[in-house]
Amino acid sequence: MNSVDLVNDFETEYFDSKYGRLHYVHHKGNGPTIIFVHGFAGSIRSWTRLMKCVPENLDIYLLDLLGHGESEAPDAEYSFGMHYETVVGFVAGLGLKDYYMFGHSYGGWIAARYAMEETLAGIILEDAAGLKEFAEERYARNPDYREDMIRKAAQINPHETVLRRMLEADNEDFYLTPSGLARIDSRTLIIWGGNDTTVDIKYSRIFRKAIPNSRLVVLEPERHTPHYSNPEAVSKLLMDFVMG
Repeated sequence: MNSVDLVNDFETEYFDSKYGRLHYVHHKGNGPTIIFVHGFAGSIRSWTRLMKCVPENLDIYLLDLLGHGESEAPDAEYSFGMHYETVVGFVAGLGLKDYYMFGHSYGGWIAARYAMEETLAGIILEDAAGLKEFAEERYARNPDYREDMIRKAAQINPHETVLRRMLEADNEDFYLTPSGLARIDSRTLIIWGGNDTTVDIKYSRIFRKAIPNSRLVVLEPERHTPHYSNPEAVSKLLMDFVMG
């Protein structure tokens, strides 16, 4: 199997969203189309190791959320709604059809919310954030959660103002709940690190129970980023899912 290389096998593109210019890269293939959405403070480079393990026939889009990677960082609120609307506009603007969406952490939140409104070929949720219960519990357990997250995230994303606004945004209307997730009618693969200390594994079972046509796979002893720590296993799960 010939795999893809993030440096040599992707074309750099830009999409002008209503909030700012979005940077993305595209590997054109004749197989299934997959849009990858990274997590909080990440970028397209988050997928470097996974890309080395997926076949070259896939039609792949990797995007940088606004305020991340090489996308613009406008003076904006950086609420979940802003990021969500940007991804919705991106997909509509490119006219993509019959595609999958792979979202990690914050990106998983976007993918789940997207699938609540649209029918996709399928979604892959990896250690997804966004559950209302998770949002409420994280601050109750650790009042310093926001500052701890900003301190760690600033090591990989220099836009501290962006990170702070994302964590301070009022996202009440966009949190995921079991009743909302029950509206998802796309095939769903849920991947979770068995030792995730960022989004506890207990939340994976809420996703699994709430989403009708879903399957949960727990990878031991991975933590919050199985696509980085065990890209071979995640690639196999991904390919079995999109080719199934």
